Amino acid sequence: MCHGCRIARERVCTFYADGSIDPDQEDHSSSSEVEDENDTSQLFRTDTMRDRRQTVFLESRTSNMLASLGEDLRKLTLTDYRLTNSTSLFDAQPFGNFIKWTAEPGLPSKYTGSIEMPSREIQLHLINSFYQNFYEILPMIPKRYFYQQLHGKGPLITPLLLNAIYAQASRFATIPNVPKSNVFFHRAKRLLDDFLDVPRLSTVAALCLMSLYETEPTNNRSGSQHCRAWIYSGMAHRMCIELGCHSEANMSRDLKPEDIELRRRIFWCCFCLDKFQSGGWERPFMIPSSIARVDYPTIPTEEHQDTEEREITINLHRGIEFLRLVEESLVLATTGPCAPDPDNVVVLYEKQCAWLQTLPSFSRWTPAPSSSIDHVMRLPVPKPGVAHLHLYFNLRFLSILCQMSGFPCTENQRVVTATCITQLVHGLLLQPAAVIKFDFLAHALIEAIKIHARHLNDRNIYVARHAWSMYDRTVTCLKHLQQYAIIPNCSKFLQQIENMDGRIIAGSMVYKLPQQTIVQQDPSQGLEKADSVSYPMSLQTSLDLSTSAINEGSQKQYQHKFQDHALSTLWPPHQPDWNRLVTKPSATTVVEYVQNCFQTHPPPPSSSSRSNLPSCQ
Repeated sequence: MCHGCRIARERVCTFYADGSIDPDQEDHSSSSEVEDENDTSQLFRTDTMRDRRQTVFLESRTSNMLASLGEDLRKLTLTDYRLTNSTSLFDAQPFGNFIKWTAEPGLPSKYTGSIEMPSREIQLHLINSFYQNFYEILPMIPKRYFYQQLHGKGPLITPLLLNAIYAQASRFATIPNVPKSNVFFHRAKRLLDDFLDVPRLSTVAALCLMSLYETEPTNNRSGSQHCRAWIYSGMAHRMCIELGCHSEANMSRDLKPEDIELRRRIFWCCFCLDKFQSGGWERPFMIPSSIARVDYPTIPTEEHQDTEEREITINLHRGIEFLRLVEESLVLATTGPCAPDPDNVVVLYEKQCAWLQTLPSFSRWTPAPSSSIDHVMRLPVPKPGVAHLHLYFNLRFLSILCQMSGFPCTENQRVVTATCITQLVHGLLLQPAAVIKFDFLAHALIEAIKIHARHLNDRNIYVARHAWSMYDRTVTCLKHLQQYAIIPNCSKFLQQIENMDGRIIAGSMVYKLPQQTIVQQDPSQGLEKADSVSYPMSLQTSLDLSTSAINEGSQKQYQHKFQDHALSTLWPPHQPDWNRLVTKPSATTVVEYVQNCFQTHPPPPSSSSRSNLPSCQ
């Protein structure tokens, strides 16, 4: 029996402890009545009879025309019984004009799935954890508005949305007696059918979260839920359009400013998620920017006293602008010829470089394309929201660079971009609760390792050593990802790499603790001199180091001066070190295997040469 079900209610639990449905008990709760209003564990409204009477359902085109004609008939008098003056008969109405922004409908009175919830303390902990870790990545429901709805049990707070939030937050809960994430996800699946007949903003948000849910790896589940996630996101985007969130031309006068802001957030987050998933899964997108007739989310003023919310909203604006550029590249990829026009590729390159320069100071991380590898290795670990934004930028930027093989400087830029990807993923794995989707990280790592593998045997010893360092780190991150999500074929790929050399490549690595990098680096001695103080350290240990523990007292521990090195992986005194790899295995057979897997080619004669492209600086 799951922890969320309480014996005091004399209700049969329909879930096993691992979250799977118990078929023997499923029929007993096929129709769940709402619980007592005095139940403190119910954070949503249960007295819904008044809401049902006040609910205004969205209309179809047919029902809208019938309602308009009926209203004209009602206005007829005994002396004026002709319909010739009816606007419903003769005037052409704008397309979709009957779709109107209205108040959120009330909740259902019955549910086909279980609405059992854990204790109030656990629920509030999961909600706080969700907004602390996940909100800045996908700020769909403003934090202040959500807590207002939660306090007043508003119509936005539904059991479907709560279960979707808990499914994301419970995996990394820090308090005891929290049910497993798949318990909440299965409940959300069972409740979904109750929320499809009447469109709701809360349902759109819940579907988006369900599309991002990843099943924890178990011995009984070996396949991914890619198709299910894709379908959930499609349902969310369709319902978003059904609600008319793409156009604010027709809205109810009863809507408050925060209700209008919520609809803007919902639409633009759906727009971003649509492009994010379409680009990653190589599928056509659903929400084109051409239908957007809605303003961007409102940026809080500086007098708002909420700097974090202001930065999150500004980052959302920058993300929307970037994903508009992604849409252009997706249009070329899905509608153009197999080989893209070089001129179009250069235009996209220039636009992405220009976008990078528009970022405010708190959102910057990726250096200019002409930067050195040393610059990248000295960058601090960014916040999760900034890390996701730059990770997707570098992934799309690398795709563009791979289509510009005719430009001499792109080889060096590819190395820099692949290094950015590996470093960003490694940093995100230090805080897994703030990862939007582990499958996305795996995809980014695969694209990066294809570049690292090209330079493992580079004639420049420093380039080759850096390639091995990043290659090892990428393999290690792939291994670590498997404990969080099911990555098809990842285990097979890693096993084949390990078998090539007869030993576990990633297991022989040596890490350097941040507190132990108190050595001077001598450029004349290469990397070996700088690595003189090194201790074996497992990946699990390195990733379990909390950021707060590393930062504590860091100013005192880094009172030494670092010397520049072309491929230095040491950090400046004000930042902790990302645990880096030191020893490298032999490249003889692994290079051949990786090149065959990814159909890579030997590096060009001048792999470190540079030249400037338009807007490259």
